[in-house]
Amino acid sequence: LDDVFNYWRLTTNKAGNVILNDKRKKAVKARMKEGYSVEDIKQAILGCTMTPHNMGDNDNQKVYDDLELICRDGSQLERFINNSRQQAATFSRAAQKTINNIMNVELD
Repeated sequence: LDDVFNYWRLTTNKAGNVILNDKRKKAVKARMKEGYSVEDIKQAILGCTMTPHNMGDNDNQKVYDDLELICRDGSQLERFINNSRQQAATFSRAAQKTINNIMNVELD
């Protein structure tokens, strides 16, 4: 649990007196009880940071990245995991395109 909490704090740049309160503990424990792994939850945390709406690109310009929100239920967790995977795939395609462009450049 501490590993997930610390990863969340680092990934979302939480500082100061952010604590692992009962609401956050309950949400994380519930997802783990359902069979999600620590790595699944970490991937969801990362996926949340890759979701523009959750990072403040919304009408309120408010960031929605609380650990309890990420782990609220299985559907929410899976949505953020999928966001992380989609962003990784997009990055991989962009990186491959760049590599291909570099390889096709004729050197003088």
